[in-house]
Amino acid sequence: PGNEDGATSTNTTALLNSSIYLSIVGVAFFGFGCAPIFPAFIRLTPYRFSTKLSQSVMGLQMALAYCGTDIISPVYGYVSKTLGNQFFTLPYLLLFLTIVMIILSETCNRLCEKRDQKLTDKERSYYVLDHQ
Repeated sequence: PGNEDGATSTNTTALLNSSIYLSIVGVAFFGFGCAPIFPAFIRLTPYRFSTKLSQSVMGLQMALAYCGTDIISPVYGYVSKTLGNQFFTLPYLLLFLTIVMIILSETCNRLCEKRDQKLTDKERSYYVLDHQ
């Protein structure tokens, strides 16, 4: 779900350019590439966790998203302070987080596919299976 490929390609642009201006543009486009990911995860919640649990899970997703945005700034500050160069560490941190996001998303997709194969007709009624 989302636009992980766009985020990865713009992050690569930011990494490969020696010009600071092109790197800034690459990081900005990275933000635009990641923008649709969170709404896509919210949309897939009833499919992944059933319609009965989706409200509670969406609340948890929102809380964790806010915690993540609060935590990432100090983590980036610590990493850039430790490594020395503050601006050029950002694309590497973003690339790492993008890779983690893709791995977790694909793992969840595979688990949902396995679950869908084992569902009975009654259990299928609890899930929104026409997610695509």
